Amino acid sequence: MIRTILACSTCIASLGIAPLALAQSAQAEDNTVQGIQDIVVTAERREASVQRSAVAISVISADDLERGGVSNASALLDSVPGLDITRSNINANISLRGLGGGGSTQYADPVVGLNVGGVPLSRTFSAASAMYDLARVEVLKGPQGTLYGRNATVGAVNLIPNKPTFTLSGKAGVEVGNYDAFRSNAMINVPLGDTVAVRAAGQTNFHDGYLSNGYDDADNKAGRLSVLFEPGSDFSALVWLDYYRDRSHGPGTVLRYQTAGQEWAVPGNPWYSFAPAGCGTPALCPTWGDSAGQTFNDAFKSQSVVGDDGFVHLTQRILAGELTWHTGIGTLTVVPANVTTAADTRTYSGGLTYTLRNRTYQNSVEARLASDGNGPFKWLVGGIYFYEHINSNQQTFEPNGFQIITSPNLTDESVGVFAQATYSVLDRLRLTGGVRYTSETKKQDGFSLLTGAFTTATCPSPGVVVSGATTAYGHYYPNGYCQVPNEGRLHFTNVSWKAGLEFDAAERSLLYANVSTGFKAGGFAPALPPNTYKPEKLTAFQIGSKNRFLDNRLQFNVEAFYWKYKNQQVNVLQTLHPAGQSAYPVNVDGDLKGAEANIVAQPLNNTTLTFDVLYARGKYDIYPTAVSSTGTLGGLTDFPRINLPRWSGTVKAQQVIPVGASEFVLAGDMHFESKANLRPVAAENLRPGDIRDAFATFNASLTWNAPGDRYSVSAFVNNITNEAIIGTGTGSGNVGPGTFYRPSTNPADARMVTLQPPRTYGVRVSASF
Repeated sequence: MIRTILACSTCIASLGIAPLALAQSAQAEDNTVQGIQDIVVTAERREASVQRSAVAISVISADDLERGGVSNASALLDSVPGLDITRSNINANISLRGLGGGGSTQYADPVVGLNVGGVPLSRTFSAASAMYDLARVEVLKGPQGTLYGRNATVGAVNLIPNKPTFTLSGKAGVEVGNYDAFRSNAMINVPLGDTVAVRAAGQTNFHDGYLSNGYDDADNKAGRLSVLFEPGSDFSALVWLDYYRDRSHGPGTVLRYQTAGQEWAVPGNPWYSFAPAGCGTPALCPTWGDSAGQTFNDAFKSQSVVGDDGFVHLTQRILAGELTWHTGIGTLTVVPANVTTAADTRTYSGGLTYTLRNRTYQNSVEARLASDGNGPFKWLVGGIYFYEHINSNQQTFEPNGFQIITSPNLTDESVGVFAQATYSVLDRLRLTGGVRYTSETKKQDGFSLLTGAFTTATCPSPGVVVSGATTAYGHYYPNGYCQVPNEGRLHFTNVSWKAGLEFDAAERSLLYANVSTGFKAGGFAPALPPNTYKPEKLTAFQIGSKNRFLDNRLQFNVEAFYWKYKNQQVNVLQTLHPAGQSAYPVNVDGDLKGAEANIVAQPLNNTTLTFDVLYARGKYDIYPTAVSSTGTLGGLTDFPRINLPRWSGTVKAQQVIPVGASEFVLAGDMHFESKANLRPVAAENLRPGDIRDAFATFNASLTWNAPGDRYSVSAFVNNITNEAIIGTGTGSGNVGPGTFYRPSTNPADARMVTLQPPRTYGVRVSASF
């Protein structure tokens, strides 16, 4: 199927490119033709055109965001091959080129840096909240250790909000659709004299659950207030406050191959998920007592595998600023920020009831001084201070009772200094070098309460043992518990670097080659020693070319890459010492290699075709053995990477149809991926549920824009064929045997998975002035 799609896509692109010669002759008589427009980005901490930036970067412009109706992070999947954003709990797990993980709990960090308005976010709650009133989204691919530092070993996603301007303007829109979807957004920009401007923007997002039991819903609100003070051309001060509130039921999972040979529990409805016990059909509304091959305490056998009381109560506030001062030696930029997050959630997955109370406090300040002008030597120096404090209480309802992990004081303090410079050796040849020094310290102070029939011999010192049935922290422990301390201090230092070469092969052709490194600190696991994992390091080799041809009507960019990992952190569910289990990283070496090509063509004045394809392969040198209640995984040498389709890509087409002073815009896109294995299991042991088959999704929209774009009406449909797409992106994948529940109809083959949204459709209406 993928070969057919690729062939068809290539034909479409070829047909689009064919009329270019004719279009050029017509261009001489049509002075309105502009060709493919340049997009200015700040990916390298200074303004530059995407086509003149010697890095692998995908950009979604403000027009693309609005046209596509992107109101949540998962919609980016259809725009950027290799980018996957999956919501498996309150966090958005971001994966790039099959590499993801971390960010889901206090015991793991993300590998793709998420930055909102230049503020680095250690917890990825805001990935789903900030997708409104944006100037653009920048996706940087490959280690960004020199300029972005911690937790950007795979890449970075930059969400760039619109800043206030000195022009009165406003906009409002409403969207309605199936699943009782109702979304709204509004923006107003008001200049207050010649030196102060204010911009306020917000959105609401509501829809019923995509799953039959009500989960995978949305009920959130967000708002952003920005104030710009610009007394002259040399100085500006921006202060902004971002607020996000989520009150949804939260994410959910479905059981794949509950019955042998039958992929979904209800044929024809992949989004059917378990309902609370009591419906009279154990297969659809099971209790723990209906589980096969599991040993449960009698006190809990009647408990439902999935309750109807799941929830997400999440509030996040970002208070940040940006001071810009054009001095005599360069431009000084200072970005201070304070981020506070209060998260309370209860989710059900694989029969496991997971409750989390998390309070996160983050402070950071970054200062950069960059050279001005277009001379042969361009440089940038800077530093950043980052501090995070987490107060967390994690409770897991297990077959024998409750496991509680409390971290009242888990801190992370990081200091980084960096520099990067580019020197023009010749008019067309430039050399780039960069370096970053990082010092990071992590501390934890807490305890775990573990269930089981412990004795003073089996509950290690300095643990405290309580035997026999008892109640603690509001929960019943039928066999007693062992309370063990989780304490420690870790310190890491690292030097990341970058070396690059750029050559202007022609006026609109750039060749480049880079070698760069990335670093992510190690950390703790919630257990007695050994309870730590090592830092993650990545060395990346990239060579690419960016080109414009035929008077800016054809763009062709291509890059080949090879990434070599040392101690990659892979998040895996595994046993704890002395008892219990939890998900935390293990270290593994490996590599990733591939190539990505992007073609944009404007064969006719109002026609745009885009083709973006990624080829990637990789392996783990030795996938470590992980043991849990679901069995033993790993212990495999030179094992192919999981969650990594060999081929993925996006094909887009847009046709503008002028009608008098107004216009219609017809747009469509297709996203495809080849099959991918989702669990670290030898090929001969793979079950059908361990494989995500090749798929393709199709989206379409028709928009009418009034003269001057003052009004617009758009009808859209996403996932037209209603494909059930299994989510990935958490490092270990969102697929596995039921952790504490296994259906008696197929206990060995059943897999718990998350799903991307089904077919959605609706209408958007907006007005602006």
